[in-house]
Amino acid sequence: MFSHNKDSFEILNINRNASNAEIKKKYKELAKIYHPDNTRTGDIQKFQEIVKAYELLMKPKAQPIQYYYAQDPIYYQGKWSSHTNTRFVKNTTFMSLLAGCVLMISTVHFFYFQSSHANLRYAADQHHLRSTIDLKRARTEAKLFGNENGIKRVLNHRLNEFRKQE
Repeated sequence: MFSHNKDSFEILNINRNASNAEIKKKYKELAKIYHPDNTRTGDIQKFQEIVKAYELLMKPKAQPIQYYYAQDPIYYQGKWSSHTNTRFVKNTTFMSLLAGCVLMISTVHFFYFQSSHANLRYAADQHHLRSTIDLKRARTEAKLFGNENGIKRVLNHRLNEFRKQE
């Protein structure tokens, strides 16, 4: 809408406290200079910009505030609205912070992975140990009581252990 976010007052080059008569006078001056029919100084884009600024200043209630001041009303007159005192972070500072965050996240992820891997390994070892003990007991009881009875006794023993855990 406005070039370089100029507001209506800057486009017409007038004071913010200008009266309607002063606004109208300045508009007529600029319209004569930039009117497209003027072959020496005519500029259609500049003229359209001047007309829009004039319309907004003469009928401010008909237009939203962001058109009147060429900025979002949420930021208008707030202490954060100054576009002249912008602050930037140096690339080295930003990259250092980013690298630190990545390093920290990687470290946490590494230790978490090691911990969860150790837990899985421990659970697998415990399962293997129980299976080995059960197999040894099944073989022993199969020799003593026969295959079917030995298997039933091992399964009953395992089910009893499982029920105790619940």
